[in-house]
Amino acid sequence: MTDPEHVTWVRSALAAWLDDAFLGPTPRTAAHSSAPNMERGFLTILSELSPDMISTCPYGTYPSIAHHVNHVCRSLDPDGPFSHSVWVEPTCVATCMPAAAGFESLDELREEIQQVYLATRDRLLTQPWSSEADVRHALAAVVHAAYHLGAVRQALLLLDRENKVDAAIHVTDFTPYDRALSGLDARQALHVPESAPYSVAQVLAHMVFWQDWLVASASGVPQVFPAHAEEGWPLPTAEDWPNLVDRFLAGLAQARTMARDAATRHRPVYKDDTGGRVLTDLAVHNAHHLGEIILLRRLNGDWPPPGGGDTW
Repeated sequence: MTDPEHVTWVRSALAAWLDDAFLGPTPRTAAHSSAPNMERGFLTILSELSPDMISTCPYGTYPSIAHHVNHVCRSLDPDGPFSHSVWVEPTCVATCMPAAAGFESLDELREEIQQVYLATRDRLLTQPWSSEADVRHALAAVVHAAYHLGAVRQALLLLDRENKVDAAIHVTDFTPYDRALSGLDARQALHVPESAPYSVAQVLAHMVFWQDWLVASASGVPQVFPAHAEEGWPLPTAEDWPNLVDRFLAGLAQARTMARDAATRHRPVYKDDTGGRVLTDLAVHNAHHLGEIILLRRLNGDWPPPGGGDTW
């Protein structure tokens, strides 16, 4: 029986969207985004990645690209949940393998998803629709695959960020930490400018407190979260100042070393985070308070430091 014209249109539209998900967007759909990851489909992405990249779980906790590809392959299998005459809601728990199990090589994985794509496309265009459930199955097949393509693209972004963890901790775009803290005696460091809430020394003591806490957490040592914000703002004395700078720079060096270690970046820590994510939080926290230190020094008339420093 020949499909009515409007059904043919729906089939063609679904096949086109499936093509976008597996082959990459056409010029028509790609025009909506300029992001590089948005210009690639499953098959394009898999053709460009190494086995290590395919199997790596971002930050040690997120599903790997292999997880998502396996899940798509299984969910689109002719004997899988989308083929049933009675609607079955697919779940990642039910259909996702814990890793690239069942595939001995990346080439085999690529071949499998290529075959799944072609078979699904053929069913979308030719399999009879005799009920509302059949239409829902067809729609779900495309939507579900597109969802996991988005998850794969997100995994690529997370992997890219993870690889930049060390760079984020190691440098800033502005004045280096050691130079920003140089040239201050204890009197200058403890002076609170008019209308300012803190001194340079107080801000640095706060940075040291949280740097020690986050470095210990990333090392796998459980830390008790402070009950009140004031606990993270110790009051340093003039005698504390030289040691405070040394403690901060030593802790920063330790964080840099840890950020280069893949085992640390992937280590599970509190609240389902990983060492890599904790160290990224540290980098952001330190950069935020570096800006405060520079501003306080400018208010005190103690900027630029020896060796010069940015003023924007």
